[in-house]
Amino acid sequence: MGYDFWAVGTDCCAPRGEGFECASISSNSTMGGKRVLVGPARDNYRLAVEEAAATYNIQSDHAIFFEIVDDAVGDIDDLKSDGYKIYAYGVGIYAGVQALCVLATGAF
Repeated sequence: MGYDFWAVGTDCCAPRGEGFECASISSNSTMGGKRVLVGPARDNYRLAVEEAAATYNIQSDHAIFFEIVDDAVGDIDDLKSDGYKIYAYGVGIYAGVQALCVLATGAF
């Protein structure tokens, strides 16, 4: 049997890995999780899973990591809002460069 779903966090375990106690987990308002896809934390989570697999003789071939958060929907909305801002900046920069090119050629 494999263990592929992992609840993860930073500084949530004792030094030897006993227990799992993150601030979000003890809150009654915790309503979901957010999947960790990229980033340096994911690499560290993968190392922790490999250590757990060796220590407890378990198998985890395709680990999927979830951070427990108080407001998963709010976090996703924030990411979406950031994406819209980046898109708008990109469109603005593109339009500005195009306008400068038109002005530079004198064909307006």
